[in-house]
Amino acid sequence: MQVTFVGQTIPLIQMAIEGGGPTRHLVFGADISSFAGQTGELRFTMPSVAASFNIPYLDSIQFSNQPIPEPSVFALFALGALLLGRRFVRARR
Repeated sequence: MQVTFVGQTIPLIQMAIEGGGPTRHLVFGADISSFAGQTGELRFTMPSVAASFNIPYLDSIQFSNQPIPEPSVFALFALGALLLGRRFVRARR
């Protein structure tokens, strides 16, 4: 799927997979903060190859002011948890 706003492509990030089997839903996110306050056409297009394979349709669009967390945020959280755990283990010895 391709998403464009006023002709500019917006890169999509897969956020989650909900459900399972034939009822599986893919959840995507995109950073549209650079378009804040603008009015224009938001277009969703599917490649013709997807149509021939009966790829599912778009059924829900939501806008949120919540930022998409960068992978570095999770890495820093994991590092902090690791260091705290190490400190806890050393204190118990």
